[in-house]
Amino acid sequence: MAKIYAKASRVIVWLGEEAAGSDQALEEIRIAAELSTRRLDTELSTRPLDNKARILILLQRSWFQRIWEVAAARYILIKCGSVEIAGFAFSSGLNALNLFNELRADLRAQILSVTYLIRGAIFRPKYVYATSQADNFSLDIRPLGELVEMYHTREATDRCDKVYALLGMSSDNPTAAGFSISAFLFDYQKLQVTAPSQ
Repeated sequence: MAKIYAKASRVIVWLGEEAAGSDQALEEIRIAAELSTRRLDTELSTRPLDNKARILILLQRSWFQRIWEVAAARYILIKCGSVEIAGFAFSSGLNALNLFNELRADLRAQILSVTYLIRGAIFRPKYVYATSQADNFSLDIRPLGELVEMYHTREATDRCDKVYALLGMSSDNPTAAGFSISAFLFDYQKLQVTAPSQ
C-alpha cells in the first residue's frame, strides 16, 4: 500500500459530511495557519477562538483513528463536506492554535502523530526504495519500534494492513535483519499471516 500512495500525486483525506460546525472549524484552522505563516503571532494570540469546541469535535472523527494513507503522501488535501484545506495548512493551523493540552491524553497523542505525518508530506521524495532490494519499499519515516509506539492504537480494516503499513513506514533495513516484507504472505481470504517455511 505504501508504494501505491507514494506514487499518487495527491491523497485526499475525506473526513465526512459537514456536521457540528466542521466547516467553521476547518476555516478557523486555515486562518490560524495563515496568521502563523505570516508571523502575525500577536494577532493570533489576541484573536478570539470562537470555534474551539467545533475543532475539538472535528478531531474526534473516525479518520483520525486510521491515517495510514497520509504516511506516503506527498500532497495531502483534507476535505470535510464542501470545505477543503491543504494538509500542511491543517497541520500548521493545529500547531498554531495549540489546543493539544485540551485534548484527552490518548486523543492528544493520536492528533500529534497525525500532524507529524502530514507536516512531513511536502518533504517526501517521489519514490523511496530500500538500498538493497526493490521489493522492500520503505518510506524511511522512523525506526519500527518508534512507529509501533506511536501508532499501535490505530485502526485498520485488517490487522495485516496495519503490519504492512508499519513495515512500509519503517526506516529500519529489514534485509540487514534477515527479514523481507515480501517473505510474508497475506491471505486476505483467510485473514491470517503466513510466514514461509525454511
